Amino acid sequence: MAVTLLTKAEKEEAYEHYMTHIFDFAEDFLPHYLLNKTPDFHKEIYELLPKESFLALSAPRGFAKSTLCSVIFPIWAGIFKWKGDITLVSASEDFVVREITSKIRREFEENKRIIKFFGDLKTPQWSASYFKLRNGIAYEAVGINGQLRGGRRGSIVTGK
Repeated sequence: MAVTLLTKAEKEEAYEHYMTHIFDFAEDFLPHYLLNKTPDFHKEIYELLPKESFLALSAPRGFAKSTLCSVIFPIWAGIFKWKGDITLVSASEDFVVREITSKIRREFEENKRIIKFFGDLKTPQWSASYFKLRNGIAYEAVGINGQLRGGRRGSIVTGK
């Protein structure tokens, strides 16, 4: 995708497309997470994630469940304001901050494709366990025994 070559109308059309096609969004903005040929079951997950209110997934270790559900999907959901704020929960707050939210934050801070297409989404509210995008969507990381801030819960993503 050559963002600089898009007309305003083409960019609006692409935006609408990415809003409803997570896999295409991932391919174009997060290709460094898609190092292997995408298996069909991942494409099914990409289709299910925005449609289901509750979704439990199981797959063997090493099948990129966390990458897809805890990194790619929350980035997409935040950019497109899918269901409101995003809470990322794991067995330990250290793990979710170190392994999950740090990856998400880094994409908003350094991913040239995201910044070029969607603009600089960072705000002054930008810490390791809580950060807010310019569009109003907040991300919060918490361990299973941690306390959540007040606020509106949109998506809750749980992992290890």
